[in-house]
Amino acid sequence: MILIDRDKQKQDLVLTLTEKTTVSEPEYFLHLINDADRSEFNIDLNDAFVSTNSRYDHYSLDTSNFSEMPDGYYTYLVHQIGIDSAAVESGKLLIKGSADDVQIITPIRTEEYLIYK
Repeated sequence: MILIDRDKQKQDLVLTLTEKTTVSEPEYFLHLINDADRSEFNIDLNDAFVSTNSRYDHYSLDTSNFSEMPDGYYTYLVHQIGIDSAAVESGKLLIKGSADDVQIITPIRTEEYLIYK
């Protein structure tokens, strides 16, 4: 899971794209689908590339890239730009606001069941 923390200036993404890429000079974009309202967003990853080693690819994005997206859970797909725009990686992503905005839900215990508010 990728965590986007709005309290930080930069967001580091560690992805495994190189091993699944089918084109010689790949370009990638991050496609996000909000789990709650199904809204969709795209972020270009090409200018955010930092490095590749044998196990992963490192990208660093400004937090401002996520400013128009509401806090919550997203499904992410990383697509390579090309003939088929195939998704080379997918997973879950959480965008969270500052610690003051986070609401932690805890159960109320009764003898028979748990109640969540």
